Amino acid sequence: MYEVAKKKQFLETRGTGFRRDRGGNPVKNTWRQYCDSAAMCCIHVEQGFGDGAVDRVAVDFTTLRVPNMEPAKNIALDLVAKYNVEPCVDDEDDDLMITEEGETEGEEEVQRLVTVKGTKTDGRGPLYQSPIWAIREDRLVFQTPDRAEAKKVAKELAKAMTLKALIG
Repeated sequence: MYEVAKKKQFLETRGTGFRRDRGGNPVKNTWRQYCDSAAMCCIHVEQGFGDGAVDRVAVDFTTLRVPNMEPAKNIALDLVAKYNVEPCVDDEDDDLMITEEGETEGEEEVQRLVTVKGTKTDGRGPLYQSPIWAIREDRLVFQTPDRAEAKKVAKELAKAMTLKALIG
């Protein structure tokens, strides 16, 4: 699954990929670490299953490690506008996080990170210093009517959403 994702530049899992029996999401976590090292958005197709299921395409922008993710989000929104997709609620988002000082803040705060206790910084802040698993995802999620559409959207996003492609 991971090797196929590297070739396609996006991960596909049944549902969210969460392991109900053993907990966790190792494939998604490994994919996110790879995207972080490759300086590209972490794109994940969550395949629906069962009657009336829909697929979702999630784009995590934190793996770009840029302080302002809004330009990249706007590019992603422009790219998917030509497809039959609907933005949807990200059910992994709880609208709360812990700042570097340990205070709880709302979604609108600039710093949307969970820092690891004991992490040393060089003044650049936790976005650049913390391991990716310690940084809260900042994602857009799109619902698609069918699997073929989800794959098309993911493929187009994968081409455009690398740091190299975004900065030219």
